[in-house]
Amino acid sequence: MNFEKYIDSKLYHFFDKAFNLIVINLLLILISILGLGVFTLFPALAATYVLLQCESNDIGVSLIKSFYIVMKKDYIKLQKLFIMIVLIIGIFAFNTMFFYEYAISQNGSMFHFVGLFVILSIDLLIIGMLLHLFPVYMYFNKLKPIGIIKFSTLMVFAYPFRTILVVLISFGWILLISFQPPTIPFISVTIPIYIYLKLFNSTYKKLTNNDTPIENYYFS
Repeated sequence: MNFEKYIDSKLYHFFDKAFNLIVINLLLILISILGLGVFTLFPALAATYVLLQCESNDIGVSLIKSFYIVMKKDYIKLQKLFIMIVLIIGIFAFNTMFFYEYAISQNGSMFHFVGLFVILSIDLLIIGMLLHLFPVYMYFNKLKPIGIIKFSTLMVFAYPFRTILVVLISFGWILLISFQPPTIPFISVTIPIYIYLKLFNSTYKKLTNNDTPIENYYFS
């Protein structure tokens, strides 16, 4: 009887968590679309990370209400961060296309090949930085947007192997769900983020010296 209760509690916990991850994923996609991918994307992503962190630590919160609270908490700062990231991606995307065009398509000089190698290396660094962006915002909420970008970049150098692991998991997950498009609205984003938080949770706690729990910043 006790064994059955144990199994029932484990199953309930699993399905409850799975349901919450699906709801958070739906909220992220819906609110991002409503904001045209410009006005709500970063605030919605921040809310997604915070709520998934709560899920990771088994902290029960009202999903819809909490999503809204986190979104409006640092809305202006997150929009500034969004603009900076768009500019960074835009600049390096242009440079990548420029050097690729000359190095590959037009049989360019050694300068173009070296330039392409350097730019592609920076592109990979940017991908790694983006993976750490919102956890850094979440754990170091006093940082300004430029500080978040700098710290996120440092995280790539400080934890290269785990960063590469998360990149591989994320790309593998994208490839996997591409074969099942109907699952995209339900689990496309929350699963890799949840895995990231599990992998880096102890690291961020050490970096913050187990300071005030992040949920206190948003919900107290």
